[in-house]
Amino acid sequence: MDAMADWYCTHLAMTIARSDPGKKVFLADEAGVVVFELYANEDQPKLDLAETSWAALHIAFVVDEMKPVLDALTAAGATIETPPTDAAGDTLTMLRDPFGLALQLVERKTPILQ
Repeated sequence: MDAMADWYCTHLAMTIARSDPGKKVFLADEAGVVVFELYANEDQPKLDLAETSWAALHIAFVVDEMKPVLDALTAAGATIETPPTDAAGDTLTMLRDPFGLALQLVERKTPILQ
């Protein structure tokens, strides 16, 4: 969990908003608007993230330019699941972080939020 938090902070500009070492970490985006929690409970079965379909579970990140972000993430250990494709003017790609969690990168033609 700590290694995963470090990877997201280093490579996707997340910051640690709060942490309870070994139990949970709250990661915030650059704008301080989105927070997600990495949580460990040793009493519960672990998900096999690498075997979980990206269509069933993924985290999406909006990027200004797809190629440099995709290149940087793959250099940092992420693997491409689907190459960048056009979807109604947006560019989408799916990858997996080094821990198996599916990520979607989205370069929006028109931002959803202003």
